[in-house]
Amino acid sequence: LFRENADGTYKTEEILEEVSTFIKDYNNLVMSGENSKSSNIQNAITTMTNVTKEQEEKLSAIGITIDKEDKTLVLNQDTFKKADMSKVEDLFSGSGSLAYQVSVKSAMVENQAEKESSRANTYSQNATYANNYNTGNIFNGMI
Repeated sequence: LFRENADGTYKTEEILEEVSTFIKDYNNLVMSGENSKSSNIQNAITTMTNVTKEQEEKLSAIGITIDKEDKTLVLNQDTFKKADMSKVEDLFSGSGSLAYQVSVKSAMVENQAEKESSRANTYSQNATYANNYNTGNIFNGMI
């Protein structure tokens, strides 16, 4: 994805598309986790958003801000397109990158959701499901 064109420039539109997808998936996971009734899932989400917050200054430099209220990511496409793509690459490519760290933390969220979902199938004597948690979609990937 971060291969340079023949003239040494990055394929900014392709990178923008992938980062936009990452942000959409990240935000869906944050919102789903925050809506969960499971404190384990909520704690895993908090751990993931804390990792992201540690990179807030670098994200802001490339046009990505963190919404203070719901902890989702907001992309300013104009700022992003003007950003130094090598800085974008540092955040979204490689094993030490933010994308990698978020992927690891989202796997923790997924693990907690799987544990909670195994509890969700307990049928009670009142003809309802006990411990039925709403975990939503789980993002588990990186650019």
